[in-house]
Amino acid sequence: MFLTKKIRSFIFLFFACAVSAFCQEQFDVFYYGILADSVQTNQINISQDLIAAQIRAIPELNIIDYRNSGLRENFLALSDSEIKKLNEDSLFKLVPENDKLKSSSKAIIFFTKIDKTEDETWICTYYAKNTETNKVTSVSKNFETFYKILADAKNSIGEVISSSCGTELTQGQTQARAAREPISDVAMTVEGVSGTWTGEKNVTKIILMRSGRGFVIFSNGASMNITVEIEKTPNDHMMLKVKQQGNFNASFYPDIPRQKVLAYADNAAPIEWTFMLTGSGTLSGFKNTLGLDDSESIGPKSERVEWKKIN
Repeated sequence: MFLTKKIRSFIFLFFACAVSAFCQEQFDVFYYGILADSVQTNQINISQDLIAAQIRAIPELNIIDYRNSGLRENFLALSDSEIKKLNEDSLFKLVPENDKLKSSSKAIIFFTKIDKTEDETWICTYYAKNTETNKVTSVSKNFETFYKILADAKNSIGEVISSSCGTELTQGQTQARAAREPISDVAMTVEGVSGTWTGEKNVTKIILMRSGRGFVIFSNGASMNITVEIEKTPNDHMMLKVKQQGNFNASFYPDIPRQKVLAYADNAAPIEWTFMLTGSGTLSGFKNTLGLDDSESIGPKSERVEWKKIN
């Protein structure tokens, strides 16, 4: 009986050590950012931040941020005809060499390429290369709007990196991450988000009503009528769409000189927000509006925003 217990203890310790070693195995993910020649810089920056955050959330991965290493510059230095000829092999040849990458025993080169099609849709491709096996893995998907890319990012990133590493993420870790998410997509309904919100610059409060309508009250006294809709992504995630209703109003752009806004009135699209639930009483997403570039010229702008529920 004593021997049997001893053998059982040994077997238990053996498997415990094996599981522990597996869970502790980490890959260095050298993240090189986004390659795109038809995407606004602020959209790229926002998207890169989100993708980096998704990688950091995976326990088996150690992200090494190489967004400023020169890959994007190498890509943009190519002519349009050269970009059209790029394939997986030639894309990875654009990746600058570095000693840290060479010295990593378990390294994954990871970047994203986004292309706008002639019919105004988007193709997003995630690329990963395992430097130990030289295996290249890619996942490519088509999206109707740019922001649907972000809603799908978590699934695609996990898919391509998992394949590149040759191992699935452990179920326990996946459950642990899910447990840390205070609100699930199930709570994303028009009724669920109804109430008063705040948090955006130059806005006093936002009122979302159960009827699917609402108001944005600006600090300058202007009031914008809005519609509130829930949209399901191809992966069954829920996104909140808030859209301006009614006529153009220069007061909706308090950070821009009024004369410049009025001169652009005929070209201005309605202001639109796209949100995901990221915490208890928190909406995080993006606002399509107007802004000034480095030369003080006005034009479309996308910026990251966060709303918090106050009642």
